[in-house]
Formats: sequence, structure tokens, C-alpha cells
Amino acid sequence: MLENLKDITKDLVDKKPAFMVQLILPALVFMFLFQIIPIFHGIYTSLTEYPLWQGYGTFVGLKNYISILSKPHFYTVVLLNTVLFTIIAVSVEVCGGIAIGHLFNRSFKGEYIARSLLLLPLMISRVISGVMVRWIFNDQYGIFNVLLRGIGIQPPSWFSERSTAMFLSLLAEVWTWTPWYAIFVLAALQVQPAEPKEAARVDGANAWQVFWHVTLPFLKPVIAVCTLIRTFDAFAQFDHVWTITRGGPGRSTELLSVFAYKESFIYLKMGQGAAAGMISAFVMLIFGLLLFRRFYRFTYRL
Repeated sequence: MLENLKDITKDLVDKKPAFMVQLILPALVFMFLFQIIPIFHGIYTSLTEYPLWQGYGTFVGLKNYISILSKPHFYTVVLLNTVLFTIIAVSVEVCGGIAIGHLFNRSFKGEYIARSLLLLPLMISRVISGVMVRWIFNDQYGIFNVLLRGIGIQPPSWFSERSTAMFLSLLAEVWTWTPWYAIFVLAALQVQPAEPKEAARVDGANAWQVFWHVTLPFLKPVIAVCTLIRTFDAFAQFDHVWTITRGGPGRSTELLSVFAYKESFIYLKMGQGAAAGMISAFVMLIFGLLLFRRFYRFTYRL
């Protein structure tokens, strides 16, 4: 049996190029069908006048891009909301994840149950969590408003102001994804060697100095990778904003994803919706490259 295994291994080594192609071929086929083709179809659609009921597009060149980029609403509301939403959500999640990870990085009674409950927000669909937030803060029957009135505080009309409506969308996003950061930070802290921290304490460093000069540099790769992934995800956020505010009041809380959806399926302008999606992808690509370079320096600068 051992000889047969050696023969099989030798055959695989001898046929390495063909074997590697066979391994990745199914993934390449699925990527081509469900990623590459839709991307090129989106590019084609963005260059056409494509009424939803017509079924085919009329080529108009860059007209859709010019139309979107000439709208002041795109810059003052959509792009601004998207950038602010991404920066605030990811920043709060990073800080909260590090704090929760440190809190759980100790032995206590029921620690495994607590760590399991920490994952609860990630188990709930973002659409469901968005609906929950909308019900909790509803002006008429929301439980949070009832509690505020019970202690003599007049609650604001959460969904009638841009700032409060955006705050609720951020609240749902942070509540969902902060535990995700915390789990990665906790996993990193579990394998951190104790010797550097003990040496720092012997040299007279206090708790904050140990964290800043020993623990944080150790967490840099984890923070960088998680932040890069979450930045892309937050930049393309749709579920929470759509289920909580629908981009309202008016169109004051629209993100790029909501803007593209409305242009395509509410106003039935498939070409402009596809163009908005391509602009979003381009902005995300540039932003991601800059962020990657910044995090690369952050991670490997000792």
C-alpha cells in the first residue's frame, strides 16, 4: 500500500502543471461565469440607454457617466455619505473589536458561553437586524422611544432627520460587525507570547505602555487584514441602509449602492444604475490600493 502511495505521489509530481490546472479549473469556470461575465455585461450596460422593459440597450457612450458625475447630489450626498459611513463604521469596529478582544482574553466562569454569544450578531441576517432597528426606533411603537418617554425624555423623530437616520444605519452596522473584529483580535491574543509583556512589566512599563508598545505591534497584521476586508464590505453596504432608511428622508442617506439600486430598479434607468456601479467599483479600487499601501507600511514598520 505504501508503494502504491509513493507511485501515485510520483505521478502527481511528474504531471504537476496539468494536475494544477485540473485543480483550479472548476474555480476558474465559476469565476468566469459568475464574476467576469457579469462585470463585462455591467460595463456594456453602463454604455447604453437600457430601459428595463425593452430588453436591449442602445449604445450612448459615456452619456450615463457624464449624467451621474454632473449631478451635485452625487458628490454632496451619495459619495460623501459613503466615505463617511465607511470611515466611521470601520473605525468604531476596530476600536470596539480590540477592546472586546482584550476583555475576553482571560479565564472566567462561563467564558465559552460568552464567546459563543459574542458571535450572535454575525448569525443574524443583516436584513433582519435592519428591520429590528427600524422597529425598535419607530416613532409610534418603538420600544426605545417608549423607554425614553417613560423617564421623561422626548425622543427625536429618528427617521425624519439625516443625522439620526444615518446614525441608526451605523448603529446596525457596528453592532453586526464589531464581534467579527473581536474574534480575530481574541484569536491573535491567544497565541501572543507572554515573554515580551513580562519583560516590559519588569522594565517598569504600565498597562497602557505594554499595550501600545508590545500588544498593538503584535496585532498590526490582524488589524490591517481585517480592516482592509471590512472597508471594502462597508463601502458596498446596502442591506442596513435600505432596510432602515430606504435612503431617506428624501434621498439624504443614500450610499453608492443604494443610489445604483434606485437608478436601476426604482427609476428604471439600467444604464445609469450600471454606470453608478462601475463608478463605485473604480472608487473602491483606488481607495483600496491607497489603503493597502498605507496598511503595508503600518504593518511592517517596526
